Amino acid sequence: MLIPAPEQSNSIHPATDKAILTLGNGEKIMLDESKNGELSTEGNIHINKLKSGNLVYTAGKNVEKVHVNTLVTPRGGRYQLTLADGTQVWLNAQSSISYPSAFRGSSREVTISGEVYFEVAHNAAMPFRVRSENQLIEVLGTHFNVNTYKAKSKTKTTLLSGSIALTNAHQRIILKPGEQGIVAGESMSIKNVDPAEVIAWKEGYFDFTDADIGSVVDELGRWYNVDIHYQGTATSETFTGRIPRSWSFEKVLNLLKTFKSINVEMQGRRLIVETK
Repeated sequence: MLIPAPEQSNSIHPATDKAILTLGNGEKIMLDESKNGELSTEGNIHINKLKSGNLVYTAGKNVEKVHVNTLVTPRGGRYQLTLADGTQVWLNAQSSISYPSAFRGSSREVTISGEVYFEVAHNAAMPFRVRSENQLIEVLGTHFNVNTYKAKSKTKTTLLSGSIALTNAHQRIILKPGEQGIVAGESMSIKNVDPAEVIAWKEGYFDFTDADIGSVVDELGRWYNVDIHYQGTATSETFTGRIPRSWSFEKVLNLLKTFKSINVEMQGRRLIVETK
């Protein structure tokens, strides 16, 4: 269901297109402060910021030297990136991706943290690989989402189309569309999920189904750049609903105040969550 919006407030804003690009020479570019157009040239590799805010890499022929670049979104930030091979990448708040400025050799490989959605450009001769803290994803061309926010406990990879293989130190599994691979420590498992719910963040929504309150407020904290402070014991109350990410934080705060098992209070940019 789509929850009706409370009264408008502009005290704390939702995430915007905000990220830091680190080039191969160590130069850092604040993308939200940069003008549109060409930002840098590394050999015959051109890096452009479009009017839409997206970052696009274009590689000419005979690339001689490849540099590793890193794109990082802070809390309260998001960004979209087009790699030199045409692969589309979306970064949620507090996420990162490291990638070569152009792809050479027998494979294409990037490293991520946080939550990232991929639409991989097909190239059977050069498989695409995504590394995170505790797994490797191998793919030719497909759409999938990777959530590593709780990397020390679980990494969740959700396949929308195509086929991918997940590998850790002990196991390898193949995902089909509509399946989510879960890596927790040394174990790997598969479950069926609703992909639309998983990638709701990319489409501009929070989408929760029986989500515990801790998960809800943690996601809100990343998106609105609000620090979360818990007091009391865990609660079993859960939340189900679909909320536009364009809401002001005060709208969301009014919703949190309807939860029966917690009290919430704002102190500056800190949200105090106290169980009753």
